[in-house]
Amino acid sequence: MSLDGYWPAFPKNIDERVWQKKKGIITAKKTGISEKINEAEQAFKKLKPFLYARGAIDVDTREEAEKASKAMFDDAKNIIAFVKTMDEFAKHCESKAAEFHKSKLIPKGVGDFLEEMAGDGRKLGADVKKHCDTARKEVEEILDGLSEDKNAVKAKERIEEVNNLIDDWNKHYAGELKELEEMEKELALLGKEVDHRLGGKGDSPIQELKEPLVRIRDEAQKVQDVMLGKKAYAALKVIKEVRGIIKKIKNDKVFFKETGDPFETRANKFLEQREKLNTVSSSIIGEAAISVSLVENGEKDEDGVIKEVAKFADIFYDNSSPNSVAKTRELIDDVGEKSKEIISGLKKQPLEKEALRALRQKADDSIVKIENSLFALMGALKTSARLTRGRFQNNPMIGTPLKKMALDVDGLKKDSKKKQEVYEQLVPLVENALG
Repeated sequence: MSLDGYWPAFPKNIDERVWQKKKGIITAKKTGISEKINEAEQAFKKLKPFLYARGAIDVDTREEAEKASKAMFDDAKNIIAFVKTMDEFAKHCESKAAEFHKSKLIPKGVGDFLEEMAGDGRKLGADVKKHCDTARKEVEEILDGLSEDKNAVKAKERIEEVNNLIDDWNKHYAGELKELEEMEKELALLGKEVDHRLGGKGDSPIQELKEPLVRIRDEAQKVQDVMLGKKAYAALKVIKEVRGIIKKIKNDKVFFKETGDPFETRANKFLEQREKLNTVSSSIIGEAAISVSLVENGEKDEDGVIKEVAKFADIFYDNSSPNSVAKTRELIDDVGEKSKEIISGLKKQPLEKEALRALRQKADDSIVKIENSLFALMGALKTSARLTRGRFQNNPMIGTPLKKMALDVDGLKKDSKKKQEVYEQLVPLVENALG
């Protein structure tokens, strides 16, 4: 879109002297045309063309662009009033033209001239509005461009932070993964030994195997707590923030080539590593827990499996756990409530910027916690499902709890997505309000 720099001229036909000459002596009755011409002229004089001139629009700094944008915003009511005045002028001229055309005493040319004035008046209103809209959009484009620069700088700063967090993650990832793989090997051997001794073929009591199984289970849990807890949470939070900033950058090709794309590659690799650690550690924890149960109680019959599934379901729905279904639901609802509060906050005048900033921070924190909770619940679901070892699925006391857990996790994922989509639509509005 481009502004040619020329402010629309007031039509020469819309003039009292021209009108008096054109109408001649048509009637002793007042037509109201002269009054409408005067209203149109006065409305045109109130306009501020200097606000929309090329010199006012070609700005280089954000401060200048914001100043120009505010001036146009404040003047918008004048533009609206002018367009309305010209529309009323046109309608009045058209009404009188129709009236004159019906009279055999008034020359046809008078009605034709009124129709011409109506067209000129309506066109002037449209031309002024188009000129102002074009100027306003040019300033908005300049602001967007300046905002891209600002967002690119902000994104680079946050990317540096997330790179440091991922660097710290990488220092431990390879070692922790190798440790988990060693646990897997040891657990496989212990599993075979458990089955061997359960069959009465071993020379030593099966209870001797409990200590190494418990150790493996606890060590795998420790890896989850550290790597998928504090370390992953910190990196996840910043990755989400950076991706939110990058969404606003559309035209900076250099930024994407040198910074944005490499960040996405690294972030995606981190997320893949996180998923792998979760899968491996959850599998180890589940298998070790099952083996400990076998050592303590012997090979499970159907009643035994029912009890074990019930234990996992209790953990799944334990409200004291930060990753329980209920706690995750509370976090999802909290994002919805924060979105409503943000909408109310945006309507307040004057804006309470600190309150808006705090609401957004709380919503962001809840979203990251939701992701971690869902991550943990899905891992727990996989572990509990493995308890049956493919047996007794048709027993409602086994299959029903497992199915319910799966449906609850799926429902949480869907609800979380809906609430986050609403919140994401509010983020740009909050940022604009905060400036």
